[in-house]
Amino acid sequence: MAVIRKSRIVDSCQSLPPLPESNIPRDNLLDTIERMFRSDINVVVIEGEEGIGKTTLMSQFSNRHGNDSISVFIRPTSRFAYEMSTIRHDLCSQLNAILKPVTNCDPYDSSDGYLMDMFARLRSISRRAPVYLVLDGIEAIEDRSIQIAILDAFPIGEPRMPLVLSGDQSLLRSSAARMLNIKTLQVVNFSLDETERYFADLGVGRADLEEIYNSCGRGVPAYLASVRRSIRAGAEPRSLALRNLNDFFEVEWARKASSEETSEMLS
Repeated sequence: MAVIRKSRIVDSCQSLPPLPESNIPRDNLLDTIERMFRSDINVVVIEGEEGIGKTTLMSQFSNRHGNDSISVFIRPTSRFAYEMSTIRHDLCSQLNAILKPVTNCDPYDSSDGYLMDMFARLRSISRRAPVYLVLDGIEAIEDRSIQIAILDAFPIGEPRMPLVLSGDQSLLRSSAARMLNIKTLQVVNFSLDETERYFADLGVGRADLEEIYNSCGRGVPAYLASVRRSIRAGAEPRSLALRNLNDFFEVEWARKASSEETSEMLS
């Protein structure tokens, strides 16, 4: 007999990125975010260098709170991904999943007024338990007016609706920021223990693992992911362990350029 999986709110998020193939939960960071919100913090800003894993951390947070979070993940390589109609539709789909017995949203209903009405209805639910708002990717959008329009779609500062935002505090308008209690959280590299768990299924020896860890900027997740892909493609861990950090920069930049070119062709 087939098992019917109960749908979660997060399953209605159309922009949610898949978790990595070998997902290492950053439980210490996720727990820290939750502790911050148990005080009077309205916004937690997730900071860190490119490749450090901000989007993965926020995806883990959304999945951990699969029934009490509303999320938007923006990939700025495609203009369609940050069109306001796309973002409103994504938000309304998740709000419908919370407030109605159906999980789809008529795109013609996804107006600013409809969205405001849905968030107003959500207030009665969030009084009983918090509903987390998650917004990732707007720091890569160059047009400030688009950034502001996206932020304005969220009820930032609403009691019991705390926001997890990637980027930096300057994304919030100064007038709004003065009325908010904001904390920043710096995403850190993988520890050696996390790196060991990340490669556990690939049979990498301890000595090679330590060399790889050090070569990858002492645990930069994006570089470790590059090594993992290479090993799965048949590369010897020993040869990868002897690479220097510049090699990983070149590999990741080439991969990123190829990915962006593909996205532009498809957008």
